[in-house]
Amino acid sequence: MSVAEGERVGNLIKPVMLDLPVLLGAHGMDRVIALAGHVSVMNEGKVLLAGDVEAARTWN
Repeated sequence: MSVAEGERVGNLIKPVMLDLPVLLGAHGMDRVIALAGHVSVMNEGKVLLAGDVEAARTWN
């Protein structure tokens, strides 16, 4: 997805997130961090991290 497409999708998702939980799958953390309040990082079905955006930003 291009940067412009990602921004367009983000703008569509934001109002929905006010009323409903949204599951967003993404490979790039920048888009997720810009939208999310809670982040779960998974690999092969295992949760590696579940926490707020700051926890995901500093996780390695």
